[in-house]
Amino acid sequence: MGININLISRVVNVKKEGNKIKGIYLSDGTYEEGDAFIETTGTTGPMGNCLRYGNGCSMCILRCPAFGPRISISKRAGIEDLKGERADEVYGAFSGSCKLCKESIDKKIVDELERTGVAVLKVPKEDINLDKLKIKVCQQYALKEFAENVVLLDTGHVKLMTCFYPLEKLRKIKGLEHVKYIDPYAGGKGNSVRYLAITPRDNAMKVIGIDNLFCGGEKSGLFVGHTDSR
Repeated sequence: MGININLISRVVNVKKEGNKIKGIYLSDGTYEEGDAFIETTGTTGPMGNCLRYGNGCSMCILRCPAFGPRISISKRAGIEDLKGERADEVYGAFSGSCKLCKESIDKKIVDELERTGVAVLKVPKEDINLDKLKIKVCQQYALKEFAENVVLLDTGHVKLMTCFYPLEKLRKIKGLEHVKYIDPYAGGKGNSVRYLAITPRDNAMKVIGIDNLFCGGEKSGLFVGHTDSR
């Protein structure tokens, strides 16, 4: 079909002619031309934003230290991206869940997860943090029950339904004494910060102001609910 796939490639700049993008530059210096471009770079990070608006780099799935930071193609093309706010002058929101290693969790809890798909564990009263509900992306889960309990879902690994949880406190809960984070690796201190680079676009997914740039994924708007859709 004549499709070339470039693995481990990152766009760092664009070449414009009028209101059109003529080509894109990759981080290795390669230049590629095209008739149209679709941006799906997302709205998360990079590390500077996670430090400014979050708790620093949590070593999330984007792996910015290894592969380089996310760069907004629309911004490089001169379009001002939009930012979501979680409070006055506080931009972005934390990703709402973490992954735990199933093998590090007590067998009784794992059996319950594999039988029912969910396990709910009480949080010690002194560790309940209602304020943390305000900072997460998935506001449909911003309920006190999600602060008063650790909610685990079986998704292959174990999904922890909170944006982060200090490891020393998590290990105080019965059955989680040896628990380990899989994603983000530093889930005890923070998570990725999203909603920082939303592109203005029309309902045909075309970026407003650029004739041949389209967008998809969270770059095109604020999306939640992939857990619900399972």
